[in-house]
Amino acid sequence: MGKNEEPPDAKYEFQISHVAVLLHDFHRFDHQWSFARAFHVSPFNDRLGTYAVSVRAPFPHSDSDVILPLIRVRLHTPAGLLKFSASLRATYAAPFRTHTVLAALLTHPFILFLTLPRILCQATVLHYRRRLDVYKRPEPKPVSWSTAPSITTTTIAAPALIKGGGIGWQHPTLLERAARRTVNTFLARRADVLGVCITLQPGNPSAKIQRFFGTHHDDGVARELVISYLSPRFFTLLVLAGDARTALRRGDGSRGKRAGDVREFMVSDEALFCEVFDARAAGGRNGTRSVRLLGLLPLPRDGNDHWDGPHRHQHPLVPESRMGKAGFTMLLCALVAIEWAEELLWRVARVRWALADPGPPR
Repeated sequence: MGKNEEPPDAKYEFQISHVAVLLHDFHRFDHQWSFARAFHVSPFNDRLGTYAVSVRAPFPHSDSDVILPLIRVRLHTPAGLLKFSASLRATYAAPFRTHTVLAALLTHPFILFLTLPRILCQATVLHYRRRLDVYKRPEPKPVSWSTAPSITTTTIAAPALIKGGGIGWQHPTLLERAARRTVNTFLARRADVLGVCITLQPGNPSAKIQRFFGTHHDDGVARELVISYLSPRFFTLLVLAGDARTALRRGDGSRGKRAGDVREFMVSDEALFCEVFDARAAGGRNGTRSVRLLGLLPLPRDGNDHWDGPHRHQHPLVPESRMGKAGFTMLLCALVAIEWAEELLWRVARVRWALADPGPPR
């Protein structure tokens, strides 16, 4: 039984790509691999356990020697128990050529458009008839994260590499791009005022690492804040949080009761993070209207009242210019409306969320 490592690219209905390290295990099949369930596929399962995928390849010798392909997928729990097993036995096989593909599309013209309706149909059966609870869709696990600051502003600590992880992420929405511009402008201003170095480390390896350097240094060495975040949702989280402490609570998914919640971001220095997002020191005046808008958010039903902040009187991210304030208000109104639309959708659909198991933070 030989074993090798091979990094495949897996894509699925969430428009997210993932790379995993496969271990070849030849037994009864032409190819067999095992890899950790590190990516989110089904809303009715967590990301624990190990997959074992076995494949019997067609046409091992020549085109005339047709052997029907066989695919088997098994999911084992961390304890080694079989949780899920599925097999696909083909009744017909043809070489992957232009004329065979065109013939298949002509004989089955609607098969490509039936994938999503079939997924929704099966999800309806599993949730309402089989009574399976729903796990929140987490962002892909990062290829590398770093929260350790470097000693100087010119050298950033290299993150520890992890075998496997997300390689294709959903594109940021229009509101997420607007929130990112707002946060970047704020961080650039605060880094200059405080004389600190702020690094934004994305989980997406293809995204650019952003660094904001302060200029008011006395000895050439500045404090450094490293923020590692999973996805552009981090920027809308900061806008909707309204203060640093609320953002830290919302970003730490391990404190929630709803299963599937993950840590959206980590910081190297919580005290410095709170200092950077201090509304009064940041000059977030005239931000009382934004705080009132945050009070319109639907209350979370996970046991943590993230929106309760009677001590907040200002929003730190409110821009200084009049046009900036108007744009920020529009952004905040849109985000609050989307939060309510999502909440009402879950209530109308009567979605039952899976509860997280108590344990150490993930």
